[in-house]
Amino acid sequence: MKRIAVLRCEGHQLSDDTKECLGYLSRAGIPAHLGKEQPGHGILRVEGHNRVIKRACRILEVCGFQVTDLPPLRSM
Repeated sequence: MKRIAVLRCEGHQLSDDTKECLGYLSRAGIPAHLGKEQPGHGILRVEGHNRVIKRACRILEVCGFQVTDLPPLRSM
């Protein structure tokens, strides 16, 4: 599973922004789940290949969010 970081926006609650991003991806048909929040950014776990991740990032950027894709977590 790949990850997208939702960066903290000034004056917003990070958890609210991350949940809102999850909603946008869900409505776009992109399977995503909330991940553990990190200092300064929320995490969305997204199912799919690199094209799906790039599309998800573009959607969220168009919606006004600052996001970046992160390396996938390693399986233990």
